[in-house]
Amino acid sequence: MLRERFPPDPGKLLVDCIGLRTAESTGRFLSVLSAGGHLTGERSGGARSGRPIYDWNDGAVWKAIGDNGWRYSTDYDVFHRMGVRRQNLRIGPPSMNVAAVQQLHYAAQAWPQWWDRVQRRLPGIRSAAAYGRRVLEPERRRGESWETCFHRECIEQAPDWIAERATRCMEIYTYRHSTHATTPFPEINPCISCSSRLGSWKSMAMVLYLGDPFAMKADVLGYVEPERFREGAGTWSGKPTW
Repeated sequence: MLRERFPPDPGKLLVDCIGLRTAESTGRFLSVLSAGGHLTGERSGGARSGRPIYDWNDGAVWKAIGDNGWRYSTDYDVFHRMGVRRQNLRIGPPSMNVAAVQQLHYAAQAWPQWWDRVQRRLPGIRSAAAYGRRVLEPERRRGESWETCFHRECIEQAPDWIAERATRCMEIYTYRHSTHATTPFPEINPCISCSSRLGSWKSMAMVLYLGDPFAMKADVLGYVEPERFREGAGTWSGKPTW
């Protein structure tokens, strides 16, 4: 229990602070809205999450860094000199999710030796740098439904580990939908009652096309262990972190 490890003073709250900002995505805005403010409810460990900079914009972040002399990754300076707009500056694992792909071609130019090593380890990343999100999303053919696209791209033509996860996800969400609706599982607009970001064939196709190995969107699935892809890589031994 967190409360036992970090006992708060009498009358005080135990809060873990994270740098979530609503300006970064609609999902983050809705999470603050649903919590009724920057503090969440108390979790099972006895702590609440606090989002002290939830209403900051990009300019406020950089002003705070400058005013306080805080340390930050100088890679941001490199991207800025290369012409990346302030709202698009992003530093993170290059293959963790689709959001990182827009910076790959800049990173390849800025750090060519690093890029050579990345390409040897991840052969397909060169295409992502050249063509962007296009190669990381399913291709729905002319006149094709998203349901058909999902079955073809995420199950029939996908690697075994992705097909297994896509099949499991499909079974879970279509069953959940059937328990409260007589209409077919939605094509594009997620069912409101399903209360899930994967409440339509389109959303499932977009997420499961890459398998969602960290279960960032398909939270009903477990994490894929590193050992699954590279023998001897080991396991996460808990929630993946980076």
